[in-house]
Amino acid sequence: MQRGLGIGPNLDIWQAEDFATAAKWIAAYKTILQTVQRGQLYRIDPPTRDNASSATIYVAQDRRQGVMFKMLHSSMWRDNPAAEHPQGLDPAQTYAVRVLGDSALPDGVPARASGAYWMERGLRAPLKGDFVGTAFVFDAMPGPGADTGAVTPGH
Repeated sequence: MQRGLGIGPNLDIWQAEDFATAAKWIAAYKTILQTVQRGQLYRIDPPTRDNASSATIYVAQDRRQGVMFKMLHSSMWRDNPAAEHPQGLDPAQTYAVRVLGDSALPDGVPARASGAYWMERGLRAPLKGDFVGTAFVFDAMPGPGADTGAVTPGH
């Protein structure tokens, strides 16, 4: 989902549930399309030979949305990866966070917090297995200051 959505399998052999799954992910992708295609890219945790994980975030030009992708090559030696610290969010803005595809947030991750909180405290994405990944979407809350009881750094 980073920069383009491609479907390459033979659609003639798909079952109804395959089409439903594809429709779900296409709809999810449409919610982040503009940010991923036109946003600013930050390489939070670049892939290296010695690192089983990687993370990037795309932030919309107006900083109203951020999309953080976390990937894990394998979890044999890294079952509890460190928190990833998003970049480029507006520190004063409150963001609601969700997992792309509507999975539950990991334990201990607040549903909303300030950009400063996310960038300072980070977000732990517990991934296990080989060649797995997830995406977190940060959506700015409406309103001036959006004081909605969000978590801020130090709290």
